[in-house]
Amino acid sequence: MDNNITAPDRRDLYLTAGMVLCGFIFLEGGMIDPEAALGKAVFIAAACAASVLYLHAEGIRQNRGSMWVLASIIVLSLPFVLFSGCTEHIITMLALIPMCFYWIACSCGQTMDSKLSVYAIGDVIKQGLIIPFRNYGSCPEIIAQSSKGPKSRSPFLVGAGILIAVPLMAAAAILLSEADKSFSTLIGTIAEQLSWKWARYLGETILGIPVAFYMFGLLYGNTKGEKREDFNKDSLSQTAQSLAKLPALIGTTVLICLNVIYAVFLGLQIRHVIIGLPEEMTYSEFARQGFFQLCEVAMINLAVITAVSIFRKKRDTSLKLMKIQISIMSVFTIGISCTALTKMFMYIDVYGLTQKRVYTSVFMVFLIIVFAAIAIHQFRRINLGRVVCIAGILILILFNYAGVDRTIARYNIARYEKGTLEMMNMDLMVTLDDSALPDLYRVWKETEAFDMAELLRRNKPHYTWADWSIERARANKVREDYYRNFYCLEEDVK
Repeated sequence: MDNNITAPDRRDLYLTAGMVLCGFIFLEGGMIDPEAALGKAVFIAAACAASVLYLHAEGIRQNRGSMWVLASIIVLSLPFVLFSGCTEHIITMLALIPMCFYWIACSCGQTMDSKLSVYAIGDVIKQGLIIPFRNYGSCPEIIAQSSKGPKSRSPFLVGAGILIAVPLMAAAAILLSEADKSFSTLIGTIAEQLSWKWARYLGETILGIPVAFYMFGLLYGNTKGEKREDFNKDSLSQTAQSLAKLPALIGTTVLICLNVIYAVFLGLQIRHVIIGLPEEMTYSEFARQGFFQLCEVAMINLAVITAVSIFRKKRDTSLKLMKIQISIMSVFTIGISCTALTKMFMYIDVYGLTQKRVYTSVFMVFLIIVFAAIAIHQFRRINLGRVVCIAGILILILFNYAGVDRTIARYNIARYEKGTLEMMNMDLMVTLDDSALPDLYRVWKETEAFDMAELLRRNKPHYTWADWSIERARANKVREDYYRNFYCLEEDVK
């Protein structure tokens, strides 16, 4: 780190306090807990608010690009408060982290490319790894420098006084408690209510300090600290050029061989659709057969196309043929993905919806968009990175706001009530989150098609503030209503 660190000012001290608070919320809000909901939203809101205020104080205003990214972060953060999908929350959080890094880069004018492109990957690496850790010691160094001035020492002296006074206050309180029974009762009540909480809060504040140093280093590094200027668009382009040593003919041969297999496979699939299935195979068996393997094939194709695109020589006589084969493979992969989706829809028609069936279907739709963009990119220059990022964000937004588990419950219940689905799958129902509980409760009151008490025993309530969401609050009301009105009656019958 640069030893000639700029003299700290009041804004840096405020940022230190804000980042310590964010570090505390990081742990208290359950950012490492997959069940946390409101806690994640509070942490993101606190981190973004502290960042905006600090950057504004440093004379850095939000621009058009950063505002779009910030708006996307806000839209993706709201489902933490509204919905209860644990899997959706985990996936969204994994997407929000690089989005926040890219937002900081846009805000501070540190992006490698003026527009959203594949270089956003470099921006995320720089903002997520290089800048924070190169400036990781800035926070304690600023605190140490600030404590040297006579005026700046006051807060630190007050803090030191509080630390000295705490054990003395405890000793005095113990002695006074022995002298007066009323005072003893008061102190005992206060200690019973607050002691464990303050110990936990103190522990979370201390454990959150590394997070605070990291976040401080990110913001301080982008405004006053080290930015690692040699990690930029030109350096990434040079690295890519140094890797481009694979003769295009090798990649083209690999692509042709794979395309032959895919052509035969798709031909057989089309034959099944047009002519019909073999006599010994039902449509449910056909639908169930090979969906997830087709997903894996699509991922392999994406890896192959990425590899030959990165490692191929940029000037090669076989380059045009390679682009043709990449386009053909992309079209074949789209066909394979459509075949997989067709199989999945047939399977859903027989057995209903599950989480895995929804997640993989959404992912396949995303892959279709990606491969369509790749095929177009071979012959028409488009910003491939931008298309993929925007498509991914839009699908993620729809994925969150659709309420997957609630949709699964309503779809299966509607078909069960119409008689087009044979039975309610108890093993499936207990895996659904709280969003499905109101609909399942309604069906149970009307049909008693399953054991509601067993469902509630295996579907635990959420009590901490960090776990709270609107859907979980509704589910807790369902639990209260059931235990108040029906549970005792069931026990009496038994």
